[in-house]
Amino acid sequence: EVASAGDDEEWQSIRLATRYVFKKEVEIQVDGVSGALFDISAAGCQLVSPATLKPNAVVHVLLPSEQTPVACTGKIVWVRLEPPAKRGKLPRYRAGVSFTDADKTAIEAFAVRRGARS
Repeated sequence: EVASAGDDEEWQSIRLATRYVFKKEVEIQVDGVSGALFDISAAGCQLVSPATLKPNAVVHVLLPSEQTPVACTGKIVWVRLEPPAKRGKLPRYRAGVSFTDADKTAIEAFAVRRGARS
């Protein structure tokens, strides 16, 4: 028997890694431009940048640290243009990044140090 859309089973998304959410914006570098980090996991992050971001583009994210900054490389999986919050400000790009090269242990340590909650 083939399942149809009307069957009782529903699809549910499953998070592959613990996501850490920050109480305040965390300043980061996205391809050398200042941006803000909203949440992060070992698999990716959500960020905002004033620089144009496009789906499928590869980006380099640098997380600040007292010791050695944490460098992550990833691919933009979605992007949304946000209108400026205040008159005279420029629009920003909010994006979801899937990491292709990142130190999972360093990311989790960074999140904990910054007071993020999972």
